[in-house]
Amino acid sequence: MRYSRLGGFDIQRPETAEILERWLSGQDPERPGVEPDVSLGDGHSQANAIFREGLNHYRAGRTAEALARWREGLELDPANYLIRKQIWAVENPEKFYDGAVDYDWQREQTAKGS
Repeated sequence: MRYSRLGGFDIQRPETAEILERWLSGQDPERPGVEPDVSLGDGHSQANAIFREGLNHYRAGRTAEALARWREGLELDPANYLIRKQIWAVENPEKFYDGAVDYDWQREQTAKGS
């Protein structure tokens, strides 16, 4: 599984339910009728394993180790938005947890290659 939509997820909203149904049926969640691109980079599986290791560190209160592992995972799979957003959320919680998620800030980070 690769699709993630963070922030504002509410399964009771019809548009969210439709996206989830498309995703579960193997379609591109954001583009109805389009098959998703499943050509993931070689490092994708390894990056996801590293991401899970980082989560274990984070949950154990070892934030610096978690961030280090996530950065290693991001080097293997630079397009891994889940890892990127986790790093952002830990380093910039005010952009994620103080009211609305700051999507403009996220777009700026993406444009800068952060």
